[in-house]
Amino acid sequence: YTTTNRVGCDSVATLNLTTKATSTSTTNVAVCANTPTYTWNGIVRNAPGTYTYTTTNRVGCDSVATLILTTKATSTSTTNVAVCSNTPTYTWNGIVRNAPGTYTYKTTNRVGCDSVATLILTTKPATTSTTLISICSNQLPYIWNGLTFTQSGNQTANFINTVGCDSAATLFLTVKANSRSTTNITICSSSTPYTWNGLTFIQSGSQTATLTNSQGCDSLATLNLNVNPVTSSTTNVTICERELPYSWNGFSFVQTGTKTLNYLNSNGCDSTSTLNLTVLNCDPPCTTENFSSNPVGWTLSQGARVYNYNNPSLNCANDIGIVTPGVGGFVPPKVKSPTFISTGARNIKVSFDIFVFDANTRCGSWKNYFCPTSIDVFYYIGNTRYIGILDFALPPNGPQYSPNVFMYIPVGNTLPIGTAYSIEIVFKPNNGIGNCIQQNTKYVLDNFSFCELQCPVCPVGTSAKLSSYSINNYYLSEPLNPTVNKFKIWPVPTSNIINLSSKTERPIKTEIIDLMGKVVMNTKNERLINLSTLQIGTYYLRIFTSNNVETQKIEILR
Repeated sequence: YTTTNRVGCDSVATLNLTTKATSTSTTNVAVCANTPTYTWNGIVRNAPGTYTYTTTNRVGCDSVATLILTTKATSTSTTNVAVCSNTPTYTWNGIVRNAPGTYTYKTTNRVGCDSVATLILTTKPATTSTTLISICSNQLPYIWNGLTFTQSGNQTANFINTVGCDSAATLFLTVKANSRSTTNITICSSSTPYTWNGLTFIQSGSQTATLTNSQGCDSLATLNLNVNPVTSSTTNVTICERELPYSWNGFSFVQTGTKTLNYLNSNGCDSTSTLNLTVLNCDPPCTTENFSSNPVGWTLSQGARVYNYNNPSLNCANDIGIVTPGVGGFVPPKVKSPTFISTGARNIKVSFDIFVFDANTRCGSWKNYFCPTSIDVFYYIGNTRYIGILDFALPPNGPQYSPNVFMYIPVGNTLPIGTAYSIEIVFKPNNGIGNCIQQNTKYVLDNFSFCELQCPVCPVGTSAKLSSYSINNYYLSEPLNPTVNKFKIWPVPTSNIINLSSKTERPIKTEIIDLMGKVVMNTKNERLINLSTLQIGTYYLRIFTSNNVETQKIEILR
């Protein structure tokens, strides 16, 4: 093509015509569904679809661009997490959450879209429990949920509860004491059987009762029981009528009878002491022989005879008695009574007067020296001889006379009522020794009296005179008017011990004499006398001093 150019010249334009290619393109775009807007070639697309766009490509030809717009899904997730309340911290997607709530976390999912993760965080309870328990000490050791207690205190056991959280169970244990007590009680045997806390005692001993104390625990109560005896004693006393009224522990007897004293013994228990008093006639009629004429039934031998003498008791008046020659040689004179019939005597009282003369038996012819002489007294039942008294020493060197010498022969039960018996008196050298040649010494015996006594002994207060002679431990009676006692004796009655005290006298020896007149105990220089070996009953205490012999009655009660 020829033309004129700008300067007016030919301009030959040659066209070399060639073809240029048109272009097309397809674009696939996926957008996230939550942000569906897509701007493409200046056009905003809000929805998925296929879109075209025509333009000129680089060579100036049409270019058709196709957009295939699609959406990609966004993702969401919800996570429910429950944590234990005691450990509420939870780390999620690198973030620590300390409290329950709803939390979100945004990120890009695998297709490049938003991914929203939601955490719903809740708490589960951790449980705790407290238990209060009281037990008794005898239940130790105490095991609870695997824990062992040996005393009061608290411990906690840890578990997993039903929601999987910690469960803390705490036990507060109180250990209550079992109690123990010991009681000592003394009672009297009259209070048995003795009941204590359901236990029964019939004698001394220990028993334990299981009880419940104020805290509800076992209480072991032990009773040591001492049972003191209730004592009782019975004393049998026989006295003579002349001793009435008879006083005993505040009681007064005027006749035979029984009285009982109630008192507290040394253990403080009720006790009784009973006295059975028998009152006997101790002054029965006696058989008396004064030999004023030939005595009937009497047997005199070995020179003994009835003869005249001057009786010093009658101002030397003439009298008749039995005169015995001196006791020289070995054949002693004998005087034997007629036969008596017993009334059941326990003792026989023999009394007589004895005087010492020379051969003429006159008051002016006292014998200044004579053989030491004693007598034996026997009693016969039939032809059987029984010893009554041996070696009863007659008065020592004269001039001498001794009226109313008397003695007691303890025959015991050998003379029951109706027994025929006789009495024999034998004169001999004192204690059976020596060979006296004083043939001119005369003993005159007069005023014999034989009395059967129901009493065991002749008691204090008899009318006989005091004699200092003892016969085989059997004693003569006390004086009619005894001197005032110089010794105080206490306690009377006593259970074991008696005490002697005197402001002026000191005991040289003492003798305890029973109601049969027998010495059952003696002491020397003692002011405290232990009577524990003697039976209960009535006794006589004879106290010897350098100047006096004193007798007092004592009683032993237990």
